[in-house]
Amino acid sequence: MNLTFALDTHKNLLGKNYCHLGTTQQSGFWQKRILLSYQGLLGWKVVELNPLECFFRKLGFFPSTHLNKVILGWGRYKTGRIEYNPTKYPDIPALEKRLKQIWEKSRGSKELPSYTIAFGNRGVKDSQIFAFGEQHVRSKPFRKYLAKVIEKLYRPGDKVLVEGVEAGKTINASDSRLTQYVSSSIPIQGWDTKIEDDDHVIKVKQMKKKMIATTNNYLKPFLKMKTMTPLEIKKFKDQTLNFFKKDLLTFYEFFIPNFLTRKEMIRRGEVVLQNGFSALEKKKTQGPTLIKLLLLELIAQLERRVERAFYTNPTGPQKSKDLLSTKIRNDSLCAELEKYARPGRRVFVIGGLAHFVENGDVDSLKVTEVMKRHGFIVSTPRHLYKPTFNESLFPVSLN
Repeated sequence: MNLTFALDTHKNLLGKNYCHLGTTQQSGFWQKRILLSYQGLLGWKVVELNPLECFFRKLGFFPSTHLNKVILGWGRYKTGRIEYNPTKYPDIPALEKRLKQIWEKSRGSKELPSYTIAFGNRGVKDSQIFAFGEQHVRSKPFRKYLAKVIEKLYRPGDKVLVEGVEAGKTINASDSRLTQYVSSSIPIQGWDTKIEDDDHVIKVKQMKKKMIATTNNYLKPFLKMKTMTPLEIKKFKDQTLNFFKKDLLTFYEFFIPNFLTRKEMIRRGEVVLQNGFSALEKKKTQGPTLIKLLLLELIAQLERRVERAFYTNPTGPQKSKDLLSTKIRNDSLCAELEKYARPGRRVFVIGGLAHFVENGDVDSLKVTEVMKRHGFIVSTPRHLYKPTFNESLFPVSLN
């Protein structure tokens, strides 16, 4: 559920300026603790926990309500939306103030941890290389953040290099998902080797294209309806849930072979759609347009599950191929950094975080050594950062 929708539907419960958030209301057996819950794809909820549930929460249960998790979700939300259009979210500053009060009481710090973290071996003025390392999964807020930083620090003559584009090739910022939010006035070049898809990647792309076409064809007659009666909404809801569970099942079986994992993914997808229909019934949305966006997001989630599986549990041949590919690509990255990094010029380089940090293999060490010689800063979402990356680095502020 969208955060603003969750807050709007629980206004009375949360109180003026969210003063009831994080507090216990009523007394005795009926008392409830009011908390925010954040859970990735499922989004936001306002929940009420009774004393027994609060006890189990202290033992680690109800993880989506834990403060660290909520603050992480808040950081994503703020980075991806509010900082770029504050007038669209007028009530949110009050929520941030309340979250800061809760954080200070719990952690003793007045400032909330930022969504991103930056570390390097030199400060902003002395660094020639600014690397932005992402995970390639759910990276939209980080991509908006890096666009803002690049536009702030970029000077004529500087270089912006991006993964997934062949070295030396110049593209428009909108041509790459990694740079889609960067100003169109800033030229983008690739640092990668020539990308050639293997048979499985081609099959994945074909299946995704087919899924989107199937979804568009199903929704086409509904998208023409500007308004919907309650009866039409109910019919649309029943048909769409049936379409999601049956017509898309072939694609789910392809993307998620494991039955139990697939079953859980379908269950989560149903929850997402149910939330969308709840908003539609309360006239908080643009009707079928929202449902289309939700279905397309679920499709993207399916594709990303395959991508994530390749990285976390590759087969023997795939692992060997990936290692060879990583070595060749990191060699290309090093060559491009050496070509452009020099005093008076900044090189902004964007790609997967694994390319920019020491992870135990020779190829990542080679990239790190090149960046160290020229002075560098790496920025990444805070939850990806590990203190073991390099003890000699120190935190840097890019704000």
